[in-house]
Amino acid sequence: MALEPNPEDEMRITCLVNAHSKLNPSLPVGYYGNAMGFTTAISTARDLCSKPLCHALKLVMKAKSDVTDEYMRSVADFMVIKGRPHFTTTRTYQSNSNPNYEFYSLVPSYNFRVAAA
Repeated sequence: MALEPNPEDEMRITCLVNAHSKLNPSLPVGYYGNAMGFTTAISTARDLCSKPLCHALKLVMKAKSDVTDEYMRSVADFMVIKGRPHFTTTRTYQSNSNPNYEFYSLVPSYNFRVAAA
C-alpha cells in the first residue's frame, strides 16, 4: 500500500449517510434540510492489504446499514452530552455516495473538502 502503514494500524473509512429515510417518525414531506450522519468502517492495514477489495466494501456496506433511527438518536444524545467532540482523523479516509455533495473520496481527512453540487 502506498502509505506503508504498520500492518496492525487501525484504518478507518468514514462515510456520510443520508438519514432522511432512516428516521422514525420520518421527516415531513417537503423537508429539505440536512439529515445526515457519519458512520465508520474499521479494519487493520494488514486486512486491507491482504484481503480482496470486497472485504473493505463489505465493511463499508455494513457500517452504512447500521445507521438507523436508534443510531441517529444515539449520536444526537452523544453530541449533547459530550459537547460535539471531534472524531478521530488519524488514518481516517472519507467517502460519500450522496450525489448532492462532491467529495474527494479516500483522501486523508486533512485534505477533505466539500462543495455543493
